Order: sequence, then structure tokens, then C-alpha cells
Amino acid sequence: MPSYTVICFLQAAISPIFGFFHEPSTISVTRPGLNQDSFFGFSMAYDEKTLVIGAPAADEYGKVFKVSLSKDVEYEEIISPLRKENYTEAKYDWFGASIKKYEHQSYVICAPRKIHLFSNQFIRNMTTTRGQCYIRSENWLLLPDIRQDERSNFNYQMDSFGWSVDVDDNRALWIASPAIHNNTIKIYDESTYYLKSTKFLAFDPSKLYNFGYSILSGNFLSVEGNDHAVSNLYGDYGKGKVILFENLSKRLELSDEDSSVGSAYGAALCKAYFGDERASLLVGAPTLMTGRTDYDRGAVFIYVPHKYDKTLIFKRKIVGTKDGGHFGHAIASLGDMDGDQRDEVAISAPFEDEGKGAVYIYSGAGLLGSGEAIQRISRESKAFGFSLQPMPNYTNNALNGLSVGAPLENMVYVIKPIPSITVEVDVLSNPRISQDDQPYITITTALIITYPNMTENISTRSPFQHLGTPTSIGTPNYVPRYYHFSFATRLAMSGTTKDLLIPDMTIRNGWMNKEGNYGSPITYELAVDLFDKDDKYEGRVIRSERSVMSKGDKLWVSNCRAAVCVPNLTVDINTKINDPYSVGSSDKEYFSLTIHNSGETAYTPCAIVNVQEVLLLRAPSDCIIENNGLVCALSHPLSTNRDWNITNIELGMDTLTTKKKGRNNITIVYEIYNDCNNKTDRNSANKSFTLRYDNGVHLFGISVPSEPVEITRSDLKNVTRLQHHYTIVNNGKINWKDAKCYILLHTRNYLHYSQNITIRRGPNTTECSLNGKKAVNGSFTVACSIGDLYINNIIDVFIDVEVLPHFLGKERVSISSQLSLTLLDEEPVSKNITTTLVINTRSVPAWVIIISVLFGILILLLIVFILYKCNCFERKSKKKLEGLKTQPIDAGEVNDGVDGNENELPEDVNIIVAVEPHIEPYVEPNVDPSEDHSNSRLIN
Repeated sequence: MPSYTVICFLQAAISPIFGFFHEPSTISVTRPGLNQDSFFGFSMAYDEKTLVIGAPAADEYGKVFKVSLSKDVEYEEIISPLRKENYTEAKYDWFGASIKKYEHQSYVICAPRKIHLFSNQFIRNMTTTRGQCYIRSENWLLLPDIRQDERSNFNYQMDSFGWSVDVDDNRALWIASPAIHNNTIKIYDESTYYLKSTKFLAFDPSKLYNFGYSILSGNFLSVEGNDHAVSNLYGDYGKGKVILFENLSKRLELSDEDSSVGSAYGAALCKAYFGDERASLLVGAPTLMTGRTDYDRGAVFIYVPHKYDKTLIFKRKIVGTKDGGHFGHAIASLGDMDGDQRDEVAISAPFEDEGKGAVYIYSGAGLLGSGEAIQRISRESKAFGFSLQPMPNYTNNALNGLSVGAPLENMVYVIKPIPSITVEVDVLSNPRISQDDQPYITITTALIITYPNMTENISTRSPFQHLGTPTSIGTPNYVPRYYHFSFATRLAMSGTTKDLLIPDMTIRNGWMNKEGNYGSPITYELAVDLFDKDDKYEGRVIRSERSVMSKGDKLWVSNCRAAVCVPNLTVDINTKINDPYSVGSSDKEYFSLTIHNSGETAYTPCAIVNVQEVLLLRAPSDCIIENNGLVCALSHPLSTNRDWNITNIELGMDTLTTKKKGRNNITIVYEIYNDCNNKTDRNSANKSFTLRYDNGVHLFGISVPSEPVEITRSDLKNVTRLQHHYTIVNNGKINWKDAKCYILLHTRNYLHYSQNITIRRGPNTTECSLNGKKAVNGSFTVACSIGDLYINNIIDVFIDVEVLPHFLGKERVSISSQLSLTLLDEEPVSKNITTTLVINTRSVPAWVIIISVLFGILILLLIVFILYKCNCFERKSKKKLEGLKTQPIDAGEVNDGVDGNENELPEDVNIIVAVEPHIEPYVEPNVDPSEDHSNSRLIN
């Protein structure tokens, strides 16, 4: 069936450009006659259309100017008290480097580089710097600086007192000396004798370098609080941090651990309100690098109040886009300029575009949402945006103007704010067909406008154009007819919402008939067409980014018997998911819903499906995924006795592999609405599937040394060392978060356990102390955290035990331990290790020793007898010698040795016959015969 479209155009004198400031009306403020490097605009303060601007390098003292913006720009130089005091040592004192409004027409002005002549017993008149601060009202009030007993002897007691200044809501004054002196902050309040006595806040300079570079007060930690944020530009190791104090007590530290060293985190601080009663904190880091190739792009970190606790939580980081831009160098809150209860914020990047600079304007909703700036302001200048100063009620409409300093050009730019309104097109009544069978629908539309808080009214004239429908639709030569209306309206009502009613539109439908064929939609769209008038500032407004410039919908023709249709929707769920479901058995599962209508036609049915504990991966064509839930809307009416099938809803079951406490089932919750516009008429149901876990965790244990361990009585005189070694292995399909093991050990007087139990995961080891043990009936239990136990993890647990000397009285002792893991309810996994000590104390009886000795002697005798029988002890050479002694020599034998001469003997042959040698000792006179007579002679 065809659908028919109605289009309405509304025109209003509202700028379509998103931007809170009117750049064409910008005022340029400078002071003629200053040197180029005077740094006019380095610092600023504002009070009732008066700017106080510092030019700290204008001369040897520094200059401060009071600029009136009421009508024409008028200048007045505030003469420095240093010049009035005939102070002659001045040389780059930088009077006007810090300026803060103290009260009405009263300002704090500092000279942080004031020259001081230092002398001691070794040095005379050494030129050093010691800052000086004053309060300027009708007269000059010199504030006490750092006392002598508060000074550090380092670097000739120099300081940078007055570099940063803050005045809180109670008019307490905080002045810091971050650059040289040892991190001192002086605190002045009216209760201390007209600001002449001070409180003192300091930290060890070796731990906090550049403490107090920026100071900001606000109710960050509590609604009624008056807290202070103090930046420490280089932190502990070159990474900045911001410290929050509550009543001078340190409560919170903020830092960015992922930032590179030297990002200048904390160089700028700003408070803003984003719909909370407590202030949010914006921290600038202008020299942050986001990668290896970029440099000094800068970033701003946004911290918002915690809903319940006294703390701030990180919301987001907005990063600069241009190298060297120093995005986040200055930050200023502009207040709520569009009526959404969120402050708008200006952030500068003073060195973008080769040093020209730019200022980015963010809405409060944009900072928390898209993070995109809605306006970028730039000038052909140098360091535009180096300083920012909001200007409350600058144009008498309760909106803040903005002054932007460009000190390298000696220029300050004053920019006017533009009121921002939120425009929304809507249909006020619930359109439906008349019940008298007339072929038309009447709708009432409205232009809803929300205004910011303003003190003056806004007036404008808005032409209105209505494009109606023709009386006949569907012919080839269709020519629409136009109806023109115009009216004047006064856009007033500060901080309110006003509806501009548009005359009723009668939408005629030529195809509708009395037979009740009302099944096709009529599509309509309303739109606001905005245009610019000119560049003039007066009477100009802009629309906010929250504006809804068009409204489209479908109008259905009811065929129900009564004014309200009464469908009857029932739901069946179809799935192959097992109950109970074994975790890890599949990566994906599917289910489908069948919605049956047994009542009247459901023109706008919808279903909301939520699945607890698992992720929705894919939705059918009728549905979208929002916050891990399905929102399903049927694209056509669901007639009587018809089904709506929502098929193939895909679930990611792998998310179950991380076991969490209390996760025991999967629940599919679905709500079916007869009419999506009526959330009270619904049908709710759910389907649960029990989860079954196979933990797959195994425990192994060994004793070192292996048992049983034999020791002797002599060993008991020394310490015996043992070790129980447990191994935990996850071979399952589940990751266990924050697992703990419980170790049971026994208390004995002869046992001593090491103070720590060693837990090893790969190359990393941790210690579990026994200090938290729980003793029960001669034993105690220690709970040790082993962290996350992921799939295929192996964790070793070592328990060292010492057996003390002189305590064991038994011959057999068992030393046991137990390690348990409670991974599932009522299903603990445990392992025991027992080491048995056996003390060897047995002695050999005497009779056994006697028999063993006799038996050994018997064997020895037997061996000797056998050797004797075998003549092993007889001397055979002695018998031969005795035979030779008694045997005569035959002469014939002698002759046999002479060739051919039997009767002749050689002359040299002597024959000895039957002569036996006789050994007789020869004893000299007076010699003891019992002595050794080795010199006995042979006597023939």
C-alpha cells in the first residue's frame, strides 16, 4: 500500500551556526606605546565591565592597566607600589604576572621576580629573587611573604612567591612559590588579623617539585566543602599530579599514568558544573604527546564527582589535534549559556597554526558526550589564547563574555556572548482518526523553545510557512498547494520553556473510505528552516546543539472497536540451549521469540529483551542492541491471529568463561508491549538456564625430600628442613577471577614455619604472610590470594618447614599440610601432603656381637689350615742350600770343564773338600754381646 507524506516548514530568525560568541563584534584592547615584548595580556582579572590587565615585562618593574569597557575603552595605569617605594634594584620584577579579583574593585597583584639583595657571612649583596604580593583597593596592602624561618638555604634563599594565586569563596587567599622555593603555599584569611598573619602549607621538595604551579578552590569533594586543588607539575618522576586538600588535609591525588614524562599535567586547572551540585575538575596538560611522531599537542582531562563518595572519577580526555599547539594551556568556565544546567568551557591552544593560536568553545553536553567543540575562535595574532578570563554579565543578559590574551602581540580580545536557545519541533496531542468516519486527521504542532538564564528579554519576528497536503494524492500531475501564515512573538521568559502553538493542520487522505481499510500509514514530517539575519549583534540568538529541528512520525488508522485497541500478545521462546548448560561447551547459542496476537490489531507493538550474564552478539532486522539488550519494533501492524517471529538472536557464550561470584544461571527476560508509547501495558516473562561448571583445576603436591625421611639421633641435634610443594593447574575452560587458596598447617612445638609462603606464577613470585592466620584446635589456616587463574595457568606454592632440634620424642612423626581452592559453591578442591620422619634409634645385642666375632675367627683359622696343608708356608730354597753345604765335589766334574787335559787343573782353581763354613761372632772388647753384630767375620 502507498504511504503519504506531509511536510511543514517553519522559519525563525535564529542563527543556524553553533557558536556561543559573536566574533564580528570582538573588541581589540591594547596599550599604545608599550615595547613589543611587554607581554600585555599575560594575566587578567575582571569586575563589573572592568578588565585589569598585566604587562609584567613592560619595564623593570612591570605594569598593570585598568581598562573600562562600559562605553568606550578607557585606560588607567595602576602605578606599582614598587615604583612608589623608590625601590631602585628593580630588574624584571614582573609586577602584574599574577592578578586575581579579591572583592569588589579589589585585586591581588604579585611580582614573583622582585629583586632582593642577599647577604651572609660569606657573600655581600648577592642579587636574588623574592616575590612580593599586594592587595589593591583604595590603598596598597602588602601581604607578608615567606618568613626567614620558612626559607630554604638552597640557592641563596630565592623563591618565586606569587607565581600562582587563588581566592576561594570565603575570600581565603592561597599564594604559592612553585619554581624555586621548597614548595611553600601561604594561606591568608580574614580571621587572621586582616590578612597579616598566615597559615603555612609545605612539602618536602625532594618529593614534590613545582608544587603549587596552579591552585584552584571549589566544592570538589562535598557540596558544602571549600576544597583546594594544587598541581605538582612534574610529580615524583616527571609526570605531573594534582593533589586535593580538604581543610588543609590531603585527601586525593589525580594523575595520568599513561602520559609521557614532561606533559605538564596540571599546568591549568578549571572547575565547572555539569549538572551536579559538586564541581567537576578539568586539568590541562599542554605538552602531552600522543604518539612517537607528534609533539606538544596537549590534552585536557575531565574528572566528575562520584555520586556517593568524596572523590572524583575520570570521565574522559580531550586531546589536541595539532603539533606544538599546547592545547589545554588555559581553561575557563563560561557558565551555563544554553539553559541545560551544564557549564560551557573555553580551552585554548595558544601556539596552534605556527604560533597564531586558537580558542575552542565546548558545550557542557559536548564535553561529556561527543567531545567535539562547537566553535573555534582564532585571530591573525601571536599566542592568541595564552590567557583566558570569563567576563560575567558583560552584555547585561547574565551571560559571560570572554577576554582572550595574546601577550606576544600585546593584545587582549573581548568577545561578546550570544544567547543560545534550544528549539524543538513536536506534536502536542496524540493524533488519531475521528470516529465519525471522516477521511481526515487533525494534528496540533508546536515549536518548543528553552531559554538560558537571562536578565533581559529577546524580541524577534518569525515568519511561518505551512505546506499542507493536497485534497487528492496519487495522480501523476500532482501539484501541492501552500498556505501561508505569519505572526510575531516575543521570545522572553528568562530560564524558562515556552511553546509557540501553530494552527491545527488538517491532513486529508483521499484514499480512505468508509469500508474501514485503515491499514496503511500516513507519514508526516515537521521541520524548522533557520536563517541568518545579518552580522549585527543586537537581538541575535543561536540555537543550541540540543535543538530538534525536525519531527517525523507515522500515523496509523485504527480499525479497533473502541477508542483504544486491546491486543492480546503472548510469547513462546524457542532455543536449543541445554538446561543445565555446561559452561565452555559452545561459543555461541541462539534463541527465538514467537509473539502471537489473539486480540485486536497491535499497531505499534514492541519487545524489549535482556539477557543476563552473556552478551548479545547479533540482532534480527526488527531489533537493535542497546545496553546489551534488544529493542524490537515491528515495522507493520500485528493483526489478529498473526505471529511476529523474532528469530536467530545470537548469544556470545564465551563470556561465561570468567567465573564470578553469584553467577549460577543465564536468564532471558522479555517484556512485550501492546503499544510502545504506553509502557504500562506490558507482558513480562523470563526463562532461566542453570549453569554447570567443570572447574578443570587440578592440584599436585610433593614433599622435598621425598618421604619417608630417615634421620638419626645425631641428626636431631640440628635443624631439619623440609618443603611442601603444591602445583595448581587450570586445565578447564573457565577463567577464575580473584582466586584464593586456603592452606591448613598444624601447630607443633617441634615445627617452625617460614614467615611467608612463596607463590610463583611463571617468572614472577609473590609472598603470602602468615600474619593473618586463623588458629583452630592445634592448627591454623592461612588465606592466600593467587590472583586470576586463567586457562592453562600453572601456579606453584612453596611451604618451608623446619624441624627444631631436641624436641622430637617419638621415633615416627608425620608432618602434614593441606591446600584447598573453593572455586564453586560447596565444591572445594583440595590436596594434602604428608612427610613422615623416621628416627633410627636401634642398637645391636651383645650376644650377636660375640657370635659374629667367634664366627670370624673360625673362618680365619680354617683359611690358615688350608694354606698350611698346601705347603704355602714351607721354605724350599733353604733345603737346597743345606744340601749344597753337605755335598762333596767330584774331581771328575771339575776335569770335565777342561778341554783335553784330564791331569792338569788351571792355576786359578781352588778345590775345597768337605769343609763346612762356621760363623763366629767377633766381639770387640767391652762391647755388649746383645747388640747387633752386623760386622761378624767368617772364620775358616
